[in-house]
Amino acid sequence: MTAAEPARVTTALERRYRRLLLAYPRQYRAAQSAVKQWTPLLDVRLAAAAPVAGALVGLLAGLYPALRAARVEPVDALR
Repeated sequence: MTAAEPARVTTALERRYRRLLLAYPRQYRAAQSAVKQWTPLLDVRLAAAAPVAGALVGLLAGLYPALRAARVEPVDALR
């Protein structure tokens, strides 16, 4: 198995990225025109509360293991 030449890999990646960059504005405009006719289904309060709820759940989920680990001596935990 031979390794690909760096110049060929770079050229192939540049072609792919160029194709993506050229396609993005067209897709964005099509999606934007489709979305303008939609009514919003997500309440703004829900969108604001979701990260807060996620952080709270994360804190509560990590609280028990952290308290339990605080009671263990570091040397005993490494054994």
